[in-house]
Amino acid sequence: MNQLGMLTVGGIASGAVYAALGLSLVIIFRATRVVNFAQPVLALLSTYLAFTVNQATGAYWLGFAVAIVAGAVLGALSDRLLIRPARGPEHARGHPSRGRLGISRAGCRAPVDASDLFA
Repeated sequence: MNQLGMLTVGGIASGAVYAALGLSLVIIFRATRVVNFAQPVLALLSTYLAFTVNQATGAYWLGFAVAIVAGAVLGALSDRLLIRPARGPEHARGHPSRGRLGISRAGCRAPVDASDLFA
């Protein structure tokens, strides 16, 4: 029965993360009329920074604060540098975020020891 409870809570947590990412995509699209394909990558970078700070310092709340600040800064820079200039023709609106998606995914391939994730 303990495993059923753990799987249920894990499933609800995963579903909440998917719902939050989906909702963020909808909010960004409704506000800017630009499909931001790199939104999950911004979340990944914020999470990776929080994980790194947490592992380095052992302070959960410091990692949480770093993730919030990093997400806000990365989102603001992304909006000012890539999304706003893309408010041109209808067919070209998604291209800057696709390019940023590729660049960000390449930058996220930092070496991480998988044993740290499951310890």
